[in-house]
Amino acid sequence: GYTIKVYQSSPDSSPIIIIPMVDTFYLCLADLPVGSIYWKVNSSPFEVWSDISLFIIQPDSVPFLVRYNGGVVSEKRPPFKWHPVNGATGYRIMYADNSLFNNANIVPLADTIFIPLADLSQGTWYWKVSSSRNWNLYSTADSVVIAAAGAVPVASQPWKKYQIKKTDAAITVFINGGLQGIRKAAVYDIFGRLIHSLEASSKNRHMIAWNYQTADGARATPGLYFMKFSIDKEIFLEKVFVQP
Repeated sequence: GYTIKVYQSSPDSSPIIIIPMVDTFYLCLADLPVGSIYWKVNSSPFEVWSDISLFIIQPDSVPFLVRYNGGVVSEKRPPFKWHPVNGATGYRIMYADNSLFNNANIVPLADTIFIPLADLSQGTWYWKVSSSRNWNLYSTADSVVIAAAGAVPVASQPWKKYQIKKTDAAITVFINGGLQGIRKAAVYDIFGRLIHSLEASSKNRHMIAWNYQTADGARATPGLYFMKFSIDKEIFLEKVFVQP
């Protein structure tokens, strides 16, 4: 068997979940709090714990950024992009040449892309975005490095091709910038049977969503499913848990 421990805010705090289990996945029975969530697992009879993993739960009023993740670019005016927030009528981008956002630039926008009106200086720039649903609640900051003239841009950190947003209404795959996008996806049950075929909107090839319905429009039976999709000819598989 296994034991999973889940922590809020810090792995040094008291765990908010300690669950013994026999399976290799765990679905929380209640919503986790907004913020940083840490977790680790061990297997019986061994007492050695896995490395601690981290993910962040953010409110749905906060935009999902198309992140650079510290990557190096040669453009002096790199585009900053994010995904739309339901119900938002506008956005604010804050960007600065320091992680504390001292003397930051703040620009109001109606669109989900911002291109600086002047060249950014060489070095690391930080940025984050809020929406009209809560102007004071910004996304987790991202960073991008403006390369020196003539330098060859390279990725300074591992870059993930997509992000996942899961809500009670749907699971959405967001494709990060610089990629060809996504056109189709398929959902399978644990027996490998096709449950639903999905197709991205022709107006937005950088996201695709499954609303937990089968091909005939009925809600899928609660349980584990797999969402399969490809990006730039690379195939990905995501676990999806449909709750009762």
